[in-house]
Amino acid sequence: MTSKSQPKSDKKMCPDCGARFDADKTTCPHDGSFLVDDQPNEDPLIGKTIDNKYHILSKLGGGGFGAVYRAEHKMMNRTVALKVLHHHLLDGEARNEFLVRFQREARTSSKIEHPNAVTIHDFGIYEGSPYLVMQYVEGRTLKQVIADHGALAIDRVVAIVEQVCGAIQEAHDLGIVHRDLKPDNIILTSAKDGTERAIVLDFGIAKIMTEDPGSQSMQLTQTGTITGTPQYLSPEQAKQGEMDGRSDIYSLGIITYEMLAGQVPFTADSVVAVLMKHMSEVPPRFEELGKKVNVKPEVEQIVRSALEKEPSKRPSRAADFALELANAAGISPGTPVSFGSLIEKTGKTGGSASSTPSLKIEVKVPPKKELLGLVVSAVLVFAVGSYFLSSDDEPLPDAPEAQHDEIGQQPDQSVPDWINLDGTTEANEGDNAAATQPWSSILADAEAEKENKNWDQADKLFAQAIEMGADDAEVHFKRGDVLISAGKLEDAAASLRAAVRRDPLHENAYASLGYVYGELGNLDSSLSAYKNALDISPGKPLLHNNVGFTLFKMKKFDEAKKAYGECLKIDKTYTRCIYNLADIFKNEKSYDKVAALYRLGLQTEPDNALVHFALGETYEKLSKTADAINSYREALRLDPNLRNAQKRLSLLGAK
Repeated sequence: MTSKSQPKSDKKMCPDCGARFDADKTTCPHDGSFLVDDQPNEDPLIGKTIDNKYHILSKLGGGGFGAVYRAEHKMMNRTVALKVLHHHLLDGEARNEFLVRFQREARTSSKIEHPNAVTIHDFGIYEGSPYLVMQYVEGRTLKQVIADHGALAIDRVVAIVEQVCGAIQEAHDLGIVHRDLKPDNIILTSAKDGTERAIVLDFGIAKIMTEDPGSQSMQLTQTGTITGTPQYLSPEQAKQGEMDGRSDIYSLGIITYEMLAGQVPFTADSVVAVLMKHMSEVPPRFEELGKKVNVKPEVEQIVRSALEKEPSKRPSRAADFALELANAAGISPGTPVSFGSLIEKTGKTGGSASSTPSLKIEVKVPPKKELLGLVVSAVLVFAVGSYFLSSDDEPLPDAPEAQHDEIGQQPDQSVPDWINLDGTTEANEGDNAAATQPWSSILADAEAEKENKNWDQADKLFAQAIEMGADDAEVHFKRGDVLISAGKLEDAAASLRAAVRRDPLHENAYASLGYVYGELGNLDSSLSAYKNALDISPGKPLLHNNVGFTLFKMKKFDEAKKAYGECLKIDKTYTRCIYNLADIFKNEKSYDKVAALYRLGLQTEPDNALVHFALGETYEKLSKTADAINSYREALRLDPNLRNAQKRLSLLGAK
């Protein structure tokens, strides 16, 4: 019997967070991962009963680390939201330790009791997989409301902020930082008195800020998970700095800004670019948004105080932020907003606390960092996005920089004015400090094998070190570099993806991914990877050149010209870029521009025989025979064995 092949999906899926997108997308906007073809499967848990109590009714969402279901408590006839961690993630020697830790951390996150915080009812382990049972809330996410209606009225914003801050303050008083506050994690529903009620979800994604001296559960999580969604991430989260409740206040500031303006302050084409803006850019003022955003200056001042880059400059408590916002708006704290009056404006209120699923990527803190306090593992609630700032000064691996590998670099010279030049020169600094760990000797051996070009042995040693716990971005990057040298490009791509999951600001890993995907023929993903690297280091001409070369292969010639122009703006002597740009004009038969570019390149490397020969061919296209003969003669003088030059001179009747 022959099996029928599955039809190709018209959707793509993020292999890390599980989100699905149209087929024309190449990268996940949430975590920057490269998308794969969607392969939908029937969920085996639907219809089953967990621990003789929870009957699974339907799947609400999920991702690479777990799934969220709507379930019914059989004895109590109550609908709940049930989150299950994927079984395959618990393989290995640390399985039993993890399961014990899960139960401890679930107890910790269940301490939050607040009317505006989702309630954790139960937790357990079913067939080896941990699960968490939470309150099921009917309503719409704040994200859905903003998407439908844009900016919200100030009285409604103040009421929502006050309720959310109440829940967050309760968590902070217990020593818990949420770390993934966003409109998707806030449900708007109707209270019994008919007023609008905001409920905060996913408090299981948390870091315990204080330790209980009497507890036996110090350092519950041996590996840290820095969570957050890019648009709402605090600068200290992006930089892998120490965090406290003021990180949540920054996220609250972003959410408040979005409610008032109808849009977040920082957007970009990639996750990396958004992270960089959180760390370096000032949020645009409301009056700069090009729309009618009616926000009092006093209110804007309070919002901007929450968005300070330095945590010490933000309000110290969530409750203080809510009170200051209400006072600035001239609204008495505790003023309710009727939910009934909102239904006409917002439409249906159907949905659930998990209607927009939270997803998660887990990353381990590199050995150089020590975790302070207890960590409630994010695997409890599968939050979107994990972002480190940990770049390095390793040289970029070889990449498809040019079509003329024989042609070198050139000195600072003027560039023809018909090349559109416009670029920046911001550099990237790295931190390569290493710590002594049990796997240090294995890594040293791997480096030695790499130096000796024993690629297979180096790969085995890097893999062994990762298995022992050296599971950080730099190790995965170095393993990917070895696999590239070994010609194992698919495996290299997997290692490099692991590197950028652990450090979304690892420029070299993105650059290597660009090369690997280009070699594999996946030009869309290659371009995305190079652009991510550029977002981190916009001042590197190599990266602009590689973007241009990829666009050239995609036959997007105008965009390629612009990328090459950016490269030459930074370094007018970058000959590989010059000759790549010449190839575009050669393809367009603009031979005068081709000749000008070759002459520009020869100002840097006057002894390059191949460029003199190419210039001679170009002069022939321009019917400049005398110039062509001179170029061929110079090529032969530099390389007497250049037979093509001899042949061209013979055909032109010259010696």
